[in-house]
Amino acid sequence: MIFSLKNSYMISIYNRNTTYVCVLAFVFYQCVNFLYFSSGVTFGDEERFIGEAITLSKTGEFWTFGSSRAWEMPLTAIVYSLFYDITQNEIGLIYSVRVFQSLLLIIQALLISKILFIIFNNKKAANIALFAMLFYPFFVFYQGLLLSENIFITLLIVSFYYLYLWRNYGFKLDKYFILTIFSFTLSIYSKATLSFSPAIILTIFYLFNDFNVKRAAGIFLASIVLLSLFIAPWWVRNYIVFDAFVPFTTTSAKNLYLGNNLNNKTGGNDQRVDWELDFTKQLNRSQYSELEINEAFKERAVYFIVTYPEKAVHLMYLKFKRFYNIFPNAPSFNKGYYKWISLLSYGSVFFLFIFSIFYNFSYLRALIPIYLLFGYFTVLHIMFIASLRYRLPLEPFMILLASQYVAQMHSKILNQR
Repeated sequence: MIFSLKNSYMISIYNRNTTYVCVLAFVFYQCVNFLYFSSGVTFGDEERFIGEAITLSKTGEFWTFGSSRAWEMPLTAIVYSLFYDITQNEIGLIYSVRVFQSLLLIIQALLISKILFIIFNNKKAANIALFAMLFYPFFVFYQGLLLSENIFITLLIVSFYYLYLWRNYGFKLDKYFILTIFSFTLSIYSKATLSFSPAIILTIFYLFNDFNVKRAAGIFLASIVLLSLFIAPWWVRNYIVFDAFVPFTTTSAKNLYLGNNLNNKTGGNDQRVDWELDFTKQLNRSQYSELEINEAFKERAVYFIVTYPEKAVHLMYLKFKRFYNIFPNAPSFNKGYYKWISLLSYGSVFFLFIFSIFYNFSYLRALIPIYLLFGYFTVLHIMFIASLRYRLPLEPFMILLASQYVAQMHSKILNQR
C-alpha cells in the first residue's frame, strides 16, 4: 500500500529555527575541529586515508601503503585527494576535510528527519531527530576524523531517502529506483560493506508491501544489473591491475581471519594481540602477491571455523556484545567521561530504539528495509570483526526510530494531562 499522505515528503518540515540550529551546529563543529582536535591525526587509520589521497593526487594511481592496489574501496581517497589538490599540504587537507565533513553531518541530519517524516508524518519527531543527529556526541567526534565512515554514512542515508521516495511512487522501475541503486553503489565505492545486499533490501521491501513474486523477481534482477553496471568500472580497473576478477577489496579475508583464529580470545580486532603473529609474519609482501595473501587469510579462517566450530560460535557471541556494547571497547576510551558520554548518548538511544521496535510494529511494512539493514550489519560483523566504529552507520536509524518513540510518548503524556 502506498503512503496515504499524498506527497508528504514535499511538505516542508523546516523553518527559520532549523537554519539557526544548523548554523549553530556548524560553528560548534569547527570549535571541535580546530580547538579539540590537533592538527594531526587521532586514529592510526586516518594516516592510511591521508596517504591514499596524497598518492592519488600526485600520481593519479590508487595505492595503499605503496604496495596494495585494492586494500579498500577508492571513493574516500578520491574525495580527499580533491582537497589535497587545493591545499597542497597535509595539514590543509586535514582541516579542509573536517569542515567538509561538518557539512556532511548536517546533510545527514536533515535527511534523517526527512525520512522520518516520510514514514511517520510526524513533524515533532522529525525535529527531535534533526536535533539529536546534529549534536549526537559520536557523530560530532567522527566528523572530525579522516575516515571513510562519514562519506559512507551520508551516501547510505541518501540511499534510504530515495528508497522511500521509490516506495511513495509505487515501486516503479523509474528514476527513484535508479537513484536508489546509484546511491547504494556510491556507498559501496566508499566502503564495500553492503556488497550486493541492496538488491535484497529492495526486493524484500517490495514483497512486504505488494506480494507479487513475478514483479519482485524483476526488481531483484534489475537491481543486480544496475549494481553491476555501476560497479563495473572498479571491476575493469581491478582486472587490469590484477589480471583477475576482484569484486571489491583484497582485505575482506584478512578481516574474516582477524575475527576467526586461535589467538583471538575476546572477539577483538587488534592486530597486535588478536591474531597469530607467527602465521601473519610468514605472509611477506616481497614473496606473496596481494591476492595470494588474501587467499591465505581466507584458507586459515575457514580452517579455524570448520575445525573449531564451538570456538567460532563463541567468538560470534563476543563480537555481538562488542558490536552493541553500551561502552567503548577500547581501553583508552572505556573510562572517565568517555564512558559516561557513551552511556548517556548511545545508551539512551539504543534502549529507546529497542522500545520503538515493539511500539511501531504496525509500521513494519514501512520499516522493513531499516530492520534488514540492522540484520545484515549484525550478521556481517559477528562473522568478521566488530567494533563501535562499524556500528556507527546504524546509529542514524536508531535515532530516527527513537525520536519517533519519544515524540509519541510526549504526545501521549500531553493528551493524558
